[in-house]
Amino acid sequence: MVCGWNQDEFDLFGVTVDPTRRYEQGLEWYELLMKLYDGGPEFAWDGDFYNGQHMHTNPLPIQRPRPITMSAGVSLQSQEFAAVTSDFLFTAVSALKNAPGLINDMKAHAGRFERNIGVYTMSHVVCRETRKEAEEYFYYFAEECADRDSLSYYEAKKGVKMDSPDRGGSVSPTNRLPGQVYTGSYPGAYPLVGAPDDVAREIIHMYELGLEGMTIAFVNYLEELPFFLEAVLPRLERAGVRLPVAEETS
Repeated sequence: MVCGWNQDEFDLFGVTVDPTRRYEQGLEWYELLMKLYDGGPEFAWDGDFYNGQHMHTNPLPIQRPRPITMSAGVSLQSQEFAAVTSDFLFTAVSALKNAPGLINDMKAHAGRFERNIGVYTMSHVVCRETRKEAEEYFYYFAEECADRDSLSYYEAKKGVKMDSPDRGGSVSPTNRLPGQVYTGSYPGAYPLVGAPDDVAREIIHMYELGLEGMTIAFVNYLEELPFFLEAVLPRLERAGVRLPVAEETS
């Protein structure tokens, strides 16, 4: 669930959202959706943001009382919204030293509602047979080939920059200088760059800090994802960070 904030995006659909009340609107939408998920006879809804008659849902979700929910955001409001509505918060943790504090804050928010919430973040992966190969490709796509005009537009619209890839006290698995980033790195995503041992070690470190999951991105999924699955996932399984595929699907 994303409450949104960029009016340029809403303009595509002829909709205006009050930025000061967007989480109020999101919460009403959530409450309406949960009532629909409850089932039962038709009902009317007359709210501050939504109105409807003869509302009902059929069929109902298989998961009861509702499907697992995840909300996304980086602000204090997004944490408070997640505490009420979600099982997981998806947020940016580009500096790992900030992860424990963020996780503790999220658990404190959720604790007020007697709930427990996990935290996910996003990462981008450059994994090669050797650390040198990975670093060279990372520099190639993120610095030499950086589309600076597109990045400037994205930053202006989203307000997101690549922060320092600070590993929170861990030893950097790469040859980059501490805090060095490249212009074309994925904004807001934590970089996982190196050989399979390097990448697996970083993911294990993120898990040990309390993060419960992440998204991963590649420059070329068709070429890079098979190697990640073959070389990195078994290392995570051996470390107990990830269940073997057979157990996940059984």
